[in-house]
Amino acid sequence: FIFFSLIIIIYYQDSLKAYILTELNKTFNTNIQATINDVSIWHNFPKTSLEIENVVVHSYLEKIEQKDTLLYLQTVYFTFNILDLINEKYNIHGIHVDSGFVDIHYDKNGKSNYTFWQENSDTVPDNFILKLEKVTLTKFGIKYSDNSKNHSHSIYIKTADISGKFS
Repeated sequence: FIFFSLIIIIYYQDSLKAYILTELNKTFNTNIQATINDVSIWHNFPKTSLEIENVVVHSYLEKIEQKDTLLYLQTVYFTFNILDLINEKYNIHGIHVDSGFVDIHYDKNGKSNYTFWQENSDTVPDNFILKLEKVTLTKFGIKYSDNSKNHSHSIYIKTADISGKFS
């Protein structure tokens, strides 16, 4: 099974990487930078995982105000079933984030920095399903500030597992 899985990963990893980059660029309305590394059966065994490093999502408000970072993820793993990959069904079952932060911000007029996706609802392809069973956050910071109400909050998560059926 492991040998068969390795052959499949080698064969499909370039198409999966290209697919992810294409879909990110079609879906989001702001500058996103990321390094898509490898597809692996070892890191989240028995699931197959796609490793992405140095994910930077810039604030949507950067067009109006100073440039800032909405989201930074040092390493994120998306897990899926290898049989889905063979059938070109990109069903994401889990997300593991290792080190990062999100900085949610409202300006003085109440406009948020996190509405960065395209408004068009037909951008999600038929072969992509986000069917999360588990989300793991490790060393993750959350900052919330609202200039219209003059308050801010911060939290640091050492380790958190969130499980259930998310969609």
